[in-house]
Amino acid sequence: MSYIYFTEEQKERANHVDLVDFLTKHGEKLFSSGREKRLASDRSITIRGNEWYDHADNEGGQAVSFVRRFYNLEYPDAVTMLLDGEQGQAYQTYRQSKQETPKPFQLPEKSEDMHRVSAYLTKTRCLDRGIVSAFVETGMLYEDAKYHNAVFVGFDSNGTARHAHKRGTCTKGAAYKGNVEGCDPRYSFHFTGQSDTIYVFEAPIDMLSFLTLYPKNWQQHSYVCLCGVAEHALLQMLKEHPDIQNVCLCLDHDAAGIEATGRLEEILRGQSYAEVFSLKPQHKDWNEELKAARGREALPAEEHSQLLLCAAFFKNLSQREERNGQASVQSLLDRGWKAAWLTAGLKLPASDLREEVTGWCQEMVLQCLALAQKEFLLAGLSAPDNGQWLTELQKKYLPHQNRGSWEDKKKEIRKQLGAIKQQADKMGEIGNQGHPQLVESYRQLALDCVRLQVKAELGWHKQAELLRIRNSVMQSMG
Repeated sequence: MSYIYFTEEQKERANHVDLVDFLTKHGEKLFSSGREKRLASDRSITIRGNEWYDHADNEGGQAVSFVRRFYNLEYPDAVTMLLDGEQGQAYQTYRQSKQETPKPFQLPEKSEDMHRVSAYLTKTRCLDRGIVSAFVETGMLYEDAKYHNAVFVGFDSNGTARHAHKRGTCTKGAAYKGNVEGCDPRYSFHFTGQSDTIYVFEAPIDMLSFLTLYPKNWQQHSYVCLCGVAEHALLQMLKEHPDIQNVCLCLDHDAAGIEATGRLEEILRGQSYAEVFSLKPQHKDWNEELKAARGREALPAEEHSQLLLCAAFFKNLSQREERNGQASVQSLLDRGWKAAWLTAGLKLPASDLREEVTGWCQEMVLQCLALAQKEFLLAGLSAPDNGQWLTELQKKYLPHQNRGSWEDKKKEIRKQLGAIKQQADKMGEIGNQGHPQLVESYRQLALDCVRLQVKAELGWHKQAELLRIRNSVMQSMG
């Protein structure tokens, strides 16, 4: 890449581009979450003005760092993209408003009746009237007086309202949804039963749809809505009710729901919850599932692009010729260290290196497999066959763990190669106990290579889309 000079004024202007305006013009869908916006494609990321924050990775920054991360670009490309206004497409500059004092939580004024909300929930959303009434009677659901939104209220253990989620009842266009300012995310809409099982949903209407589909003895169990995908409300329920031991994750069947399910399973198992399982709707979410059951048109499920790319990688891998006899630790290290693009500073190789990168990743995974099988035999253990090993490896691929940049993936591989070399050099000292360690290291390196390949494919797709957008802009300029 040739050097591009930017003045300090240009760098500052790029970093202060309003990300909401920028993303909207690039076709990204956003929805409100209090004073912030969330990405529909990754609901763990919140946007406010020129700032962003990834709640899953605990990382954030301003416009330039967001574009570098989200579009897998080098710094000069990110700044150039944000300054495209100089070539005809101006992005708004975010202007910091005066510091506002956070508003205390206050429930919206209640309407005198439930006519609009009742009709919306039972007719448009197909919810069971009896189940809706059960929550209305306890004060957990009502219609607000000003906008006629459905208001789903969350109470703490003392019966004090601490959270409210609003859902618009307009049937034309995109309906409003969002939390009331000042909410405590630990106490979102929930129901406490007597059994040891809790069901977890993204939104209140998903929860009520599930109860409509499976109404038998529903009051026996506990339910919680995350009103997003963050874990706070679930963890609070588990803290207050230690008798709950079984957690069923019923999140949406889309990219954000799939990632959140994997992340929540990880968090829960880290807290010693052994009985964690997921239940995915066959359609996009549980309300779409209910609509389909009622014979209505329903949105289909959305599979995660990373999982589709991962499946394609393993399908192609299974068709490659096996050459296990040629594998050695040194050949693995040589192949790893001598890939020029692996050590180069480029964020992502050009797409004309696609075949080379893909072949390298496939060969590395197969060599890791062959070396792991040798370690099994040296330890006197029966080695899993190739198909079993690859199937287990594919199951270990979780999209929420493949965050960060292409450069991050390369660093992880280089680090793992170094660890394998150290372990192999010490095998004479530690004897048989070193075999399981090396097996695990080979498995981790293989998984890192799969992550690298998927990250590369995503990057190439984005590069192609950016090229299409730039060509379109240039053509429109004549």
